[in-house]
Amino acid sequence: MAGRALKKRLLNEIKDLGGPEYVREFIASGGTILDLADQLGCSRTYLSRHLHAQPEYSAVINDARREQADTLAEEALKIADQMAEADDITRESIAVAKERIDVRKWLATVNNPERYQTNKPQAAVTININQLHLEALKKRNALPGDDAKVVGEGDE
Repeated sequence: MAGRALKKRLLNEIKDLGGPEYVREFIASGGTILDLADQLGCSRTYLSRHLHAQPEYSAVINDARREQADTLAEEALKIADQMAEADDITRESIAVAKERIDVRKWLATVNNPERYQTNKPQAAVTININQLHLEALKKRNALPGDDAKVVGEGDE
């Protein structure tokens, strides 16, 4: 019973903050379900489960994550530009910046693969060279008439 009271309280708090539109803005601007759960005082899994159970919130979260991918791409560009303008660049600062950019690229790919995935899945083609070679040898070594049709007594 306590879970229902918590669920009701959480959904009411989100509604008071602005409902689905607040969740959209929060996530699209770079926030996460974990950040929202911390703000509301509950666990990430609990909040996520109950938000995704509500169709209006589930749709908003998926749309917001696609928008968040654009935010992450912009952040990655900003990090790269800041490194280009920095005066005291060290190997460590380059490695940290590269890792920060890579994480944002990965998250952008996860949140919006249609736009940010570099290696799009393609149809796989399998060729068995051994089988092709055997078939070619059979054709080459075939005697004239090997492919001839045998006519029986009743066939004419």
